Amino acid sequence: MRKSFFYLIIVCIFALNINTNIKTPTIMTTFTNKIINNTNSQPLKQILGLMQDQIANQVRLSAQYEESQTGIAATAFSIECIEANLIHDLARSVVSYTKNDDTLKEFQATTSIKGNFEINGTIIRDEVSYYFATEAIIADGCINRRHLRYITKTTLPNAKNQDEAKAIKTVIKKQNKVQKQQEWVNTLVKYIDDANAEVIKLEAYTRQDWINKIDASDCPMLTNNWEEQDDTYLLDRWGTKEAYQVWLDEANEDKIESQMRRIEQQRNYATRTEASLKKEVLKLGKLLNVA
Repeated sequence: MRKSFFYLIIVCIFALNINTNIKTPTIMTTFTNKIINNTNSQPLKQILGLMQDQIANQVRLSAQYEESQTGIAATAFSIECIEANLIHDLARSVVSYTKNDDTLKEFQATTSIKGNFEINGTIIRDEVSYYFATEAIIADGCINRRHLRYITKTTLPNAKNQDEAKAIKTVIKKQNKVQKQQEWVNTLVKYIDDANAEVIKLEAYTRQDWINKIDASDCPMLTNNWEEQDDTYLLDRWGTKEAYQVWLDEANEDKIESQMRRIEQQRNYATRTEASLKKEVLKLGKLLNVA
């Protein structure tokens, strides 16, 4: 019987331009251990065990990159989300060709001839031996980042055994919902902080500060241009230069009061947003209970 090789390439993006000043929590591969302890797939269980150090390293690099881009420290939950996405790709590459009761023989973690991390060995199915290898390749990305490819090479026929990968995908979908809700909560917190900071800044303004702010806008304070008139409009409307000045003073005072109302507007906005935040935090709590 002629044997052929099947290649399954799974791409996971991992940036290597890392800000080393950011401190990332120690990676414990929590999600990997959950899969190892609960999976029915013996090949997946053993391969994940052999690749745990490699998984932890890639999760660490990805977490550091996210921190460098967002400026937000990685949490245990966000790290587990990164790990789950990584494990899904690896699990899909393994279970596509293996069955739950396949037996692994002489499997080892080694370096491929290209210098990449590789797991290889023999899988026994129905007393027939098949070659199986999963290689992790660091490759250049199209957006000046590097990414990790899992390449599975095997003489096994496609088993289409995707139950394990689908189960992981379900977890990822739930995690994504939590992440999106957390991002919205973080956004609301920022809105509130920005509004409160604006209130503090504006409350410290002097009258001259308000005048300077208005003069820097497209609608500056009004000035008495009585002497510059080349028609009778001002004279017909106000009668005297003094009366015109009274009107200008009132109009300018309205400008200042209009600008000062921004303090109360920002304070009210912060209050309304805080009410919304409480509702969104409750939603987040519910998602966390089912994630």
